Amino acid sequence: MAKKNKLRKPKQETEAGETASIAKFGPRIGALVYDALIVIGIAAVASAVGLGIAEALIASGIVDIAGRYVDTAAYAGHQIWFALLVWGSVCGFYLWFWTHGGQTVGMRAWRLRVQNTDGSAISLTQAMIRLATAACGLGNLQVPFDMKNRAFQDHWSNCNVLRLSKDQNGSLLRYADKLKKKK
Repeated sequence: MAKKNKLRKPKQETEAGETASIAKFGPRIGALVYDALIVIGIAAVASAVGLGIAEALIASGIVDIAGRYVDTAAYAGHQIWFALLVWGSVCGFYLWFWTHGGQTVGMRAWRLRVQNTDGSAISLTQAMIRLATAACGLGNLQVPFDMKNRAFQDHWSNCNVLRLSKDQNGSLLRYADKLKKKK
């Protein structure tokens, strides 16, 4: 009786030289939910800072909202600088973590890492492409239908999200700690 030729899970090496498999849909969504909670907090803090700036502008007389806006929040909500502050903070979160270690907080919890096929960290350009094509996480809906379990943003940014073992994830965290101590 001949053995069936099973499709093997794509595997790649991490920076430590260990093998990890491409992340499936479930862990990606789990990490997305964890990160969403953090992103909501970041957006709230950025909004509070923006409202503080708007209030300072109004109180100092630099900006007059009388007759045009009901309150400070209405004024800030119509300002491009306010939107850039909030969205810039959220985007900065992802860009920083993806380019510095390849793991957001949610990705660490679910043992995921975004990296190039050779195991190196992705570049800022790749991270920006990934962020622009992720469509707030909707790009992950392609994973169950893709033969290689890659999301839309993985294809466009030419990188992969790997599912690490507990040992691999722990070694990445220890490696990051060593780098911090050297600085």
